[in-house]
Amino acid sequence: KGRLLAALTALSCTQLTLVSACAPSNDGAPPATTEAAPAKTSDQEVRPVPMPDLSRLPGPVQEQIRARYAVLEQAIERRAPAEELGRAYGDVGVILMVAEYPAAAETSLRNAQVLARTDARWSYYLGQFYVAQGDRAKASECFERALQLRPTDLPTLVRLGETYLDGGRPEDAERMFTQALGLQPQLGAA
Repeated sequence: KGRLLAALTALSCTQLTLVSACAPSNDGAPPATTEAAPAKTSDQEVRPVPMPDLSRLPGPVQEQIRARYAVLEQAIERRAPAEELGRAYGDVGVILMVAEYPAAAETSLRNAQVLARTDARWSYYLGQFYVAQGDRAKASECFERALQLRPTDLPTLVRLGETYLDGGRPEDAERMFTQALGLQPQLGAA
């Protein structure tokens, strides 16, 4: 539990740095409902993300997850723009992924990917999710999408190369690693 709390705390600090616009509400109150309502986009439906049972987690971790859900609920209630709503779903998805709630994490990250179509983070995190689940094919698809959005992103190039290599595609993997080395010649991972 201590390791999980430390990982979530570190993740929260990273998220605050990367996504400063998604600060939790000041009141710290839990969301009004336990399920983030769906929204519609032009070609896909955003799916509800029920609040999982948090009873197995330490109190501070439960509070972090509830705070992220509260931000999401507020964004839904005020009909926030798609990018902002996508960011809120993504933040929920990332924390649920770390807290090991795979079904809710996957749905949240997919919603983020649908709503914030030009934000490579959500495709990248969804790729990381699929790597952790052992689904290299889905991971590759997500990393490919992230790379389309951000062609010079080193972590994406390396992770995509790794999934290609693990999937028996050494030529494609070499191409990704070569591209990464072209951007940063001393990159050990490539």
